[in-house]
Amino acid sequence: MPQLLAAPAARVVTVTSLSHHFCREINFDDPHLRKKYLPWEAYSQSKLANYYFAIGLHRQFQKSGATAKSLLAHPGISQTNLALETQRQGAGGSSGNLIMNLTTTRGMSAADGALPQIRAALDPNASSGQFYAPRFGKSGAPVTRPFLRPGLTKAIEKLWKLSEQETGFKIVI
Repeated sequence: MPQLLAAPAARVVTVTSLSHHFCREINFDDPHLRKKYLPWEAYSQSKLANYYFAIGLHRQFQKSGATAKSLLAHPGISQTNLALETQRQGAGGSSGNLIMNLTTTRGMSAADGALPQIRAALDPNASSGQFYAPRFGKSGAPVTRPFLRPGLTKAIEKLWKLSEQETGFKIVI
């Protein structure tokens, strides 16, 4: 007799980046950076916001008893056109050449860079709240990593409040 398998719990995989390390904190007073917009700073801030979002969503799922899972992943340094196009369009700033050089000389293929996100989405042993990244930070097979940022709770609360203000929706799980 065929065996029926239970459907897996829904998963939300949020993508961050190593560049979240280049942003100390989210500028909650000017989240769109309208006063001083710098492309890489905006990118780094958005990836830090994703980092906080994934953890906040995990906590919301836990609090509500939801079976859904929130996971976080980053692709390491991957050879996509992000750095090249950013530099070509004059938005690379002082670190643009360095980032472009690292991407082209040390980066993994785009396919290998996608593996942490794929593992987060499909790993049958994944638990909500896990962070998947390349083994060596910038490259390597996808493994789980610890969350290393202090002050998460306060930043996550501020991000959720800002998200509600920006969207006009109360986030209820």
